[in-house]
Amino acid sequence: MRFGVVLGNDPMTTVREAQLLERSGIETAWFPEVPTIGYGDPFVCMALAAQKTERLQLGTSITSAGLRLPPVLLTQVGTLGRLAPGRVRLGWGSGVFSRHLIALPAASGAEQREELRQLRELLDRRATIINGASIEFSPWDRPILDLDDISLEIAAGSPRSAGLAGEFGDGLMAAIDIAPETLRVLRDAAVATATHVGRWRESPLFTVDLGPLCVLEDGEALDSPRAVAVAQPRVASFFAGWMARDTDPDEIPSALRGEYERFRSWARERYGDEPAILDRALSGYGVGARRPETDQFVSPDAIKALTVAGPAQEIAEQLREMERIGVTDVSVTPSLNRVLLEAELSGILRVRELLG
Repeated sequence: MRFGVVLGNDPMTTVREAQLLERSGIETAWFPEVPTIGYGDPFVCMALAAQKTERLQLGTSITSAGLRLPPVLLTQVGTLGRLAPGRVRLGWGSGVFSRHLIALPAASGAEQREELRQLRELLDRRATIINGASIEFSPWDRPILDLDDISLEIAAGSPRSAGLAGEFGDGLMAAIDIAPETLRVLRDAAVATATHVGRWRESPLFTVDLGPLCVLEDGEALDSPRAVAVAQPRVASFFAGWMARDTDPDEIPSALRGEYERFRSWARERYGDEPAILDRALSGYGVGARRPETDQFVSPDAIKALTVAGPAQEIAEQLREMERIGVTDVSVTPSLNRVLLEAELSGILRVRELLG
């Protein structure tokens, strides 16, 4: 199993962080694309990291449907391929949250499928049809773009989207619900579709975003200040997301209802009920940044339900079960509004050593 870490896209620190990951033996640096709320451009930061690393793989986690025409997106990706041959991973997804931030509706299933068809054909060096015209990359005597060995990995949250990964991708990505039974359903749907269309003769890439990883020390409780600080970005993002979608407390796990209801009351008292202001405020809790004001809602039940936390041996066993399902990669998301420090990798490296 390979490990990756999500970085915060700060062009002033990206090189230092990427080099730290490479020295530590982490295989992949992932770069998010979340416009308007503080993240830098993932492609700029990937280019910076590409020039100063040799082995580290560089991926988008994720770039969103409909933000660029496929030839434009692949021009950016192919430029990265020239800088880091064989090290570029194009993580792609519906991007509901990112699109919401810039007042775009969710991309329909048909729109997602059409964009993926175009991406696949262009990556395979074939012409594709866009708006009725045949589009393809022209070969140059001077090769500036390198689209060879670019892996297209598609975020899946349902069997339908997993089917798109099987039809068009080189692998799939999963987050949010990382229960083994859910991951098995997603992989089975992707593999079934890939088999039907004659793709994936080998096992596919399957990356699971674990969110923050909290490896507890001997005797450390789940509600220790450190564990709460590690888990807070993930827990707050779930509560804020449920509230933004007006999710009824009865629709979420019973162990989390009390804290979720308290979070809703607190958010309305803090930000008011004006929809645009409240929505923007809630969006700020969905970006993986440390926001201590919501520590009060991070209970042991929330940590257990929404993050990967526990003794190193226990976490290693969780990951072994994922590996048996077919998971090839996991990514960890530390707090993204500060520079990645070597100490934050220690727990990851301990778990990795146990996995062998």
